[in-house]
Amino acid sequence: MSVNQQEGDVVVQSPERLAQGIKEETRRLGFELVGISPVSDPPHEQSFADWLYEGYSGEMAYMARTEQARRHPDTWLPWARSVVAVAMNYYTPFPRETHPSDVSRGWISRYAWGDDYHTMMESRLETLLGWIRYTVGEEVQGKVYVDTGPVLEREFSGLAGIGWIGKNTLLISPKHGSYFFLGELFLNLELPADQPIRNRCGSCDLCLKACPTDAFVGSYRLDARRCI
Repeated sequence: MSVNQQEGDVVVQSPERLAQGIKEETRRLGFELVGISPVSDPPHEQSFADWLYEGYSGEMAYMARTEQARRHPDTWLPWARSVVAVAMNYYTPFPRETHPSDVSRGWISRYAWGDDYHTMMESRLETLLGWIRYTVGEEVQGKVYVDTGPVLEREFSGLAGIGWIGKNTLLISPKHGSYFFLGELFLNLELPADQPIRNRCGSCDLCLKACPTDAFVGSYRLDARRCI
């Protein structure tokens, strides 16, 4: 149970009601998708270890240094019980110029347009943490991560029902596609978890065939050394 102090009254909230309030506040802060998962070993943590062993992480040496933390989050966040996983859409409607008149100019990926998403999302998640503390009416332990810590973000997003991890290793939402920044708020609160959604890739492998550098050595297997 949680307690909310408001105008001198003590309002007792159930974990279910608190979780619903968190989701509503998260959307108000500008996140298109939100879900809640327990803090547990990611379902594909062994595949991640195999990927590292096979050398597919390329020059990303920090991946190997933080392998155990990524595979077993309870080793460095023993107090955490729930993860609020969020996604922010970075798609823009501007079409790519396929025949540029000035060959000295290049096309910058959509995700790099605008303000730094790390700062923007971290600020919003910290605001969410403050809202949770106010709503509960007591100190709540929390930790925000936006592509800055030893977190397998897609794994927790998949557990939280935001989307499924496709053969191209991207998180895919059935309604919104895959143009997303991901973030997490770890909490010491026991919150009801959302259900993962089923993988809908089926027999389709168009994304693997479309890669211009043949970076996919198989389904769900990206060789970062080939990726541009």
